[in-house]
Amino acid sequence: MTAVRIALVVCVGAFTSLERKSFGELMLSRPIVVATVVAAILGEAGAGLAVGVALELFFLGSSAYGASTPEHETFAALAASAIAARAYLPHHPAAAFALAVLFALPFARLGRRAEAAIERWHVRLVEGARERLETGDERAANRRALAGLVLPALAGAAAVGTGLLLAPWASALAHLLPPAMLKGLSWSWALFLGVCAALSLKAIRSRKALLLSGVAALAVLGAFALATYVGW
Repeated sequence: MTAVRIALVVCVGAFTSLERKSFGELMLSRPIVVATVVAAILGEAGAGLAVGVALELFFLGSSAYGASTPEHETFAALAASAIAARAYLPHHPAAAFALAVLFALPFARLGRRAEAAIERWHVRLVEGARERLETGDERAANRRALAGLVLPALAGAAAVGTGLLLAPWASALAHLLPPAMLKGLSWSWALFLGVCAALSLKAIRSRKALLLSGVAALAVLGAFALATYVGW
């Protein structure tokens, strides 16, 4: 992994963290996008797409609009894609995806708390900028406005950077696990995809959403049982 790739990944983390809520909001920070981009830079676009699709479905019902502070799906995607790309297992890809998500899901809750703290800091910046404008110091007010972009960018860079640091540990753990446990992780990934599908359907505001989510869960459980029966 070259320094250029690390720098690009960190820049993607910083930009998508900003784009999620501070400006733009063009949905570039959604897991299916950001995970694929990060993993592609690291040379494993397929791994990023796999975890990105799963996390996109998992967090489909949560969006950062206005004053809402949901789970930070972008942080989870940044960490998961970095881990999945660096700890990829050619013979057990599903097991690698499961490990990546297992390591990365706590980032969503940590990101929510970090975002809440950053927004409280933003309130103080706005109050300070208003005071500067009242005294006629427009440059100082503009500097405070730009300063509000610093912490979200640093937080996103830290999320993907931490994922890169955790990747060797995840890779080492994967290589220490016996084949039976790797097979179990592959099964757990299939079940997790079923849960993600059910959650995404439940997020649809429709009377049929609950029924559809139940059908999705049963379909995945049936596929899991069939795969177990045939010795997958």
